[in-house]
Amino acid sequence: MTTRINTRARLAPLAALCLALALPAARASAQFFPGDFEQDIPGVWIEQDGNVKSRTVDTDKELAAIRARARQAEKAAKDQKLSFVSLPKVFAQVRALKESGKDIPDELRYLGGLTQVRYVFVYPDEKDLVVAGPAEPFKVVGDGMYAIGTKSGRPVMQLDDLVVAMRTAASHRGRVFGCRIDPNPDSVEISKKVMQDHARSTRKERMAAMEKALGPQIVSVFGTAADTRLAFVLVAADYKLKRFAMGLEPAAAGAPGVGIGHAVDNSRSAMNRFWFEAGFDPMRVSPDGNAFEFRGPRLKVLAGAFSFDPRGATPKAMAFAKKFSDRMNAVAVAEPLVAELQNIADLSLLATLIRHDRLDRKAGWDAGWLMDDGTYSVKKTPAPATADTLVSATAGSIAAGGVQFNINPVLDNREPDDRGELDQSRRQVMKMRQGGSESTNPVWAQR
Repeated sequence: MTTRINTRARLAPLAALCLALALPAARASAQFFPGDFEQDIPGVWIEQDGNVKSRTVDTDKELAAIRARARQAEKAAKDQKLSFVSLPKVFAQVRALKESGKDIPDELRYLGGLTQVRYVFVYPDEKDLVVAGPAEPFKVVGDGMYAIGTKSGRPVMQLDDLVVAMRTAASHRGRVFGCRIDPNPDSVEISKKVMQDHARSTRKERMAAMEKALGPQIVSVFGTAADTRLAFVLVAADYKLKRFAMGLEPAAAGAPGVGIGHAVDNSRSAMNRFWFEAGFDPMRVSPDGNAFEFRGPRLKVLAGAFSFDPRGATPKAMAFAKKFSDRMNAVAVAEPLVAELQNIADLSLLATLIRHDRLDRKAGWDAGWLMDDGTYSVKKTPAPATADTLVSATAGSIAAGGVQFNINPVLDNREPDDRGELDQSRRQVMKMRQGGSESTNPVWAQR
């Protein structure tokens, strides 16, 4: 069962017709989730033919799960301690395991349970490159498609996503990457004609005619490999964005601390596009260029009348995009797919920073073997291709959009660490490693 069943049941007359997108994703045996984690897992998957689906949401259960995640996240933030991941050591162990035919343990595959990249430290003398951020114990679900922190409920970062981000940064030299979902350009006129031609038909008949006339929307991934989990997250998060914009998922949109509403303007028919972009505050950098702090909500939402062009959107669409951006972290607590996209933004900035500032060379780390899928093969998902058309009882509007990550401007937006706070933190990390078990472990945490 897909969400189309619910949305069709809410069909209204022509003056109250709204079209949105149901995205494609890959069937990663992630349709069903065990136990208490069901409501924490994004119910979006890609079928083998590249069509994205979504499970039907029980609004009461979804709201209860959102409230539980909010309580968990607040409690976890109070007890939060940093964890540290040595990228050269992680990948050295991964390479040794791969070459000996052994499985990669979850501690490495999910980067020690990191839920955010907060700091990056380079140690040229020790030939090390360390990433630091909050981390927690996690549970792997959905056949490894997802790993969820057991304290905050946030998704944790994945090794494969980092590898894909590094390959994307290397092969495209930091150029734009993302996804887009394009409806038929004549969708508004087509929908009007169907409603006129089937004014005397039943709702079921009108919806069948509407689906046939509009056909599937086209999904495209650009600037990065389309058959990876990273690409899936781009498309699936964009799918959720459209559903929020069209008011098709009021549970998360109306959750405590979120209140983003929807973008539908009942007074007009319009084509609005909504998309995610990277949204970081200025990156703090040490004077020697060996310590960095990532800051900000990681994402922002923009709206416009044309693809990735923030002009011409309706006032209601612009207000929705601003609310979404202003409350991004609260939305990420309510909707795990948004948190997943925040993680992708972090890993993309990390990968591009490594390439741009040559941090791997500074640390004496040869990451060349990661660039070959023959030596390290990331898990594949079906490439997204099409998206079903969904119908809601709101207004005569079409929603489209995508995800567009342009990391280079983020790298250029730097703030010098004049007080030396980053240098102090870097020395503390090095002191932790000296003489203890951390000196050999690729992942360790504050005590």
